[in-house]
Amino acid sequence: MKAIVVAAVACSVSSWAFGADMPQRKPGLWQIEIESSQAKGRTMPPMKQCIDEKTDRQMQEQNLHAGPGGRADCEKQSMNRTANGWVVDSVCKIQDSTMTTHATMQGDFNASYTIDSQTKFSPPLHDVSESTAKMKVNWLGACPANMKPGDVDVNGRVFNVLEMQQQRAQMPAGGKMSPEQMKQMMEMMKKQQGAGGQ
Repeated sequence: MKAIVVAAVACSVSSWAFGADMPQRKPGLWQIEIESSQAKGRTMPPMKQCIDEKTDRQMQEQNLHAGPGGRADCEKQSMNRTANGWVVDSVCKIQDSTMTTHATMQGDFNASYTIDSQTKFSPPLHDVSESTAKMKVNWLGACPANMKPGDVDVNGRVFNVLEMQQQRAQMPAGGKMSPEQMKQMMEMMKKQQGAGGQ
């Protein structure tokens, strides 16, 4: 399904976008808009993420050591400072494919920034060999009362990223998702993509 490809691209860009040497994001509610070549011209519904200093640091540390499958399945992850921002490169395994991503980040991590990425899959993942994505990330203000740090709102469905990461950390050796975990991830991505999984 194309939805899992969109999920992989989003993970490859956002999960490792921040490291120990990068500035902390401003606590509060951040909105993430993703435009992907796999969305066929459709704009995916924006995600909203509530963070504080502690949870943002936890997510950074955990994501730097976990690939899309929730395990340390990335053979390369590098971040380099440029005159205008940062460049991120990663090579990770997802299912039976190798995902190679190059991303550039620019902007103010206290207010608004963008991430542009190019991803290649070898062999193709669900018939997709290449994908591009652009993320626009904006600080909206304080988190609403119904969201706690670590929560992400996708089309009205709220889940906690740190809790999901803890569940993935308990997966058996090999980093394989259970059918139920895969189903939950696919449902989340379908809602995010707004394309019925197509």
